[in-house]
Amino acid sequence: MLKVYQLDLQAEICATHLALLSIEEQSIIEKYRQPLLKQRQLAVRIWLRKILAKQLMYSAKQLRFAKTDEGKPYLIDFPEIAFNLSHSDHIMLLAISDIGEVGIDIEFPKLAPRNFAAIVNKCFSISEQFYWQNLAESEKIAEFYRFWTAKEAFVKAVGRGLALGLENCIIAIDKPLRFEQLPTIYKPVQQWRLWNLTLSIPAYAALVIRDHPQITLINQIPIHIIDEFSSI
Repeated sequence: MLKVYQLDLQAEICATHLALLSIEEQSIIEKYRQPLLKQRQLAVRIWLRKILAKQLMYSAKQLRFAKTDEGKPYLIDFPEIAFNLSHSDHIMLLAISDIGEVGIDIEFPKLAPRNFAAIVNKCFSISEQFYWQNLAESEKIAEFYRFWTAKEAFVKAVGRGLALGLENCIIAIDKPLRFEQLPTIYKPVQQWRLWNLTLSIPAYAALVIRDHPQITLINQIPIHIIDEFSSI
């Protein structure tokens, strides 16, 4: 199983949905002072529970979460299920897998072009910097996000986050996407599969999963679009 869901964080929330969350989750939500951020964080947690529950045929309210030492969430009662989520603006992507560690990232293009160079110099390898700097101006935005989302998806898959160093996760400049070099503890690079995701919205996204015989023939990951809590 490898599924990716595209979910709308603007979906209407009622008291029934709020009751799905644990006391701890509700307490975390209440700490958000900005109404829009609070609403979206609430939607993130409800969507996560409802989608996982549907996939596992289990009670959404009874799902129990914990975190690894690195801070990556997992299901206490279903440790064989890997999941990862990312949200940007009002859209959330959720990846669920029982065939390997998974990471996902979505980004709406918000940065001003003048800000790209500084980020590239800090987070891209020397070879990636050279490639990006020599692109035509018309190509730089798309290629920046193609590389950025891939790097983010990988560090999320292994649960290390930005502390791992995005410049150490090197993307080959050819297409389709693949890793050229990774930190030693995650080699060989061939054990990681990497996709650019095609979305129905003007955003960039990537998914990373540890390789498995069941996914060697997958070229395009289908996206399941759900925008109403009541529809699942």
